[in-house]
Amino acid sequence: WHQYMLDCLTILQPMYAYSGFEIATAPLGVVGAEKYTSLEKIASEYYYGLDIDHPLDMGFHRHFNTDGYVNYSILGAGIKAPVWQLLLSPYWLEKMAKSVDEVIDYFKDYPEVMITEIVYSKAQTGLWIQLGELSLYPIEDGRPELLVYANALIRPIRCDNLKLTIFDAWEDDPNPYFNHDSSLAWMRRFDP
Repeated sequence: WHQYMLDCLTILQPMYAYSGFEIATAPLGVVGAEKYTSLEKIASEYYYGLDIDHPLDMGFHRHFNTDGYVNYSILGAGIKAPVWQLLLSPYWLEKMAKSVDEVIDYFKDYPEVMITEIVYSKAQTGLWIQLGELSLYPIEDGRPELLVYANALIRPIRCDNLKLTIFDAWEDDPNPYFNHDSSLAWMRRFDP
């Protein structure tokens, strides 16, 4: 898995990438997707390390719109809260005003963090960061120190308003779903 991810990052040179535990991809229009979105919301109440992914809001990056419009509810407006692995491309390092060396130095007290440099075109470098071992981090164990620490680094570029909602609940719908407030709380779960 690790080598596959590194190969993809090297070839594709994406603006952003991430990896972690996920329940299922729940895109709009797929039969049964509402069940996955409900299950994600339920699981989010038990696990800090859950990686929630809705491709319609996480697959389109509009960084270079000529009209200057930024849709703050999609991943292109920022990145997700850290879970297990994340990419800081040259674009995001510049937005953070951090150098490669500064980010590597930031994690120096955490030997379990593995950072791999990804060479981009124009002699730029991105960082693929693995935050320890893959874990769901049960809420009963408390907020994971390493993810809280990593979150403090990426907070200035985090996409707080990432749209985790796909379906509106109908009247008297007993199923839990993310709404605007719970989505915001989920993105900020590692804040002090």
